[in-house]
Amino acid sequence: MRSKFIACSLAALAASSALATADDLGTSRSKNLPVSNGSAGSFDAQFHDGNGLVWMNTDTGVVWDAASGGFVAFTLPFKVVKWNGQKFNAYNFTDMTVEPTVNLTIYGTNPAMFLSKRDINFAGKFTIAAAAGAGGAAPDQNTPPYNGGTGTSATNTAGGGGGSGPIGGVQGQCSPEVITAGGGGGGGNATHGQPGLPGNYPVDAGGTPQNDPPGPGGLRISANKLVGGGGGGAGGGGFWSGDFYGQPGANGGGAVIFSSSKGSITIASGAVIDASGANGAVSNGGSGSSGGGAGGDEWFYASGSFTNNGSLLMHGGAGGTSQYTSGCFNPVTVEGPDGGNGSGGQLEIHAATFDNAGLIDVSGGGREKSHGGSVELIGDVTRRGRIEGLGN
Repeated sequence: MRSKFIACSLAALAASSALATADDLGTSRSKNLPVSNGSAGSFDAQFHDGNGLVWMNTDTGVVWDAASGGFVAFTLPFKVVKWNGQKFNAYNFTDMTVEPTVNLTIYGTNPAMFLSKRDINFAGKFTIAAAAGAGGAAPDQNTPPYNGGTGTSATNTAGGGGGSGPIGGVQGQCSPEVITAGGGGGGGNATHGQPGLPGNYPVDAGGTPQNDPPGPGGLRISANKLVGGGGGGAGGGGFWSGDFYGQPGANGGGAVIFSSSKGSITIASGAVIDASGANGAVSNGGSGSSGGGAGGDEWFYASGSFTNNGSLLMHGGAGGTSQYTSGCFNPVTVEGPDGGNGSGGQLEIHAATFDNAGLIDVSGGGREKSHGGSVELIGDVTRRGRIEGLGN
C-alpha cells in the first residue's frame, strides 16, 4: 500500500483521515538511491557515546569536539554523489547505531546522506541545520529606506520577503509616537510562507496614515526535491530616538536522507531528528518582527520496516509577534508589526512497513496548520499515529 498525507489541501484533510495515493516518482527514486559501500565503517565505532561531540560538517567530514572552544575530533570519509538531479554528501556506514547520548548539529552546503548496509537504530539527537535557507539580512543603517533582507532558499523563490522601513516618529495628541516598519514574511517549503503584517501608525496622529508594507511569504518548494526550508525575511528597520533598530530573518531547516539498503530503520523513544525552522526575532524600537524559517526535509528509505517511537520534527518557525499601543486619551492596542510564520517541511518514508508510535510534526510556525507541511508514506501503513500539521 502506498499512502500519502499532504497538508496543502486542508479542506480535504480536516474532516477525514483517509489516505490518498502516493505518486510514482517516489517509488522510482528509491530504486536508484545510492547503496552504502561501508567506507566510513561502523557509526557507533566512530562516535561511541558522543561525549563532547557537537558539530558535524558534512562538506568536509569533520566532527568537532566542544572542549576548550572546539577542536577536530576526527574526520569521516564521504563522497559527493548526484541523485534525483541534485548533489549530496554521502556517508557510507556498514551499520548505524546512534546511542542516546549522541547529540549533533549536522550542517553543510549539500544535503547529507547517511547510508547504511544494515539496520539503522537511532536513539540520539540530530539537529539538521540550514544549508541554503538562511534568514534575510537585517536592515542596514547606512542604506535607507532600511528594508529588511529577503530570506534565501535553494530555489531562490522560497525565502520570505523583507518588511519595509523606515520606522519613524509622528506627533500624537500628547507626545511623539513611533511609526513601525513592516514585518518580514515566513519562509516557504511544502506550502508558501505566511506574509508579515504591515507597519503600524498611531490612531491619534492625524494626517494620512503611513503603514509600511510587510514582506510576502516564500513560495512553495516542489515535493520532488530535498533542499530544506526557505529562510524568513527580516523586518524593516530604522532610527528611533537616535538609535538604529533592525533584526535578521530566521533560518529554515536543513535536509537529510537516511537509508538502510539491507535492513530496517528504528527511531527509539526519546530520540529526535529535528529539521525545524527557527523562530523570527521580535520587534524592538519600532522595527518589524522577522519571519520564521520554514521546516526542512527528512527522507527515509529501508528495505525492511520503519518504526518511529521518537520525534521527527520539521515544523516551521514562528514569526516574531508583538503588540503596538498608540493614542493618548483613548489608547488602542493592536497586533504587530508581526513576522509571518514559516511553512512546515517535508517527510518522505519508503519502507516495507510503517509504524508510528511517536511524533511527526510538520506544522507551520506557531503550531498552526494553514501553512503545514507534507508527509508521504510508501509501504504498508500499520499505524499512522500522531502526525501534527496536516489538519486531520
